[in-house]
Amino acid sequence: MEVWKTKPRAPQSATHGYQLSHFALQLNNEVPKQERQRVAPTDSRFRSDIRAYEVGDFKKADQLRTKLREKNDMITGTYTPRWFKKYRDPTTKEHMYAFTNQYWSHKNTQDWRGSPSLF
Repeated sequence: MEVWKTKPRAPQSATHGYQLSHFALQLNNEVPKQERQRVAPTDSRFRSDIRAYEVGDFKKADQLRTKLREKNDMITGTYTPRWFKKYRDPTTKEHMYAFTNQYWSHKNTQDWRGSPSLF
């Protein structure tokens, strides 16, 4: 009995898709204009450097990534994740992060106030 069968990779995926499957490549599709207000401004699909890498413009991608790093380096203070809460695992005693589920209420109301301007 066959449980799983992968689709063949597109020929261009070796050059621009980092050998990712078709499904994996679709996960980072650009957010349609009519949907942008419904997605957090911190969503990685808004990263122009990643988009430039995906289309093979590596020089532009490197420039955009440098700008992003410089912008993030200017941010001072301790960053507190908005959608996750830090806790200590009782078994391993390691610091972990748990999803708070607050993201969904903000998404439903499209209230992104307080989200950092990353990109």
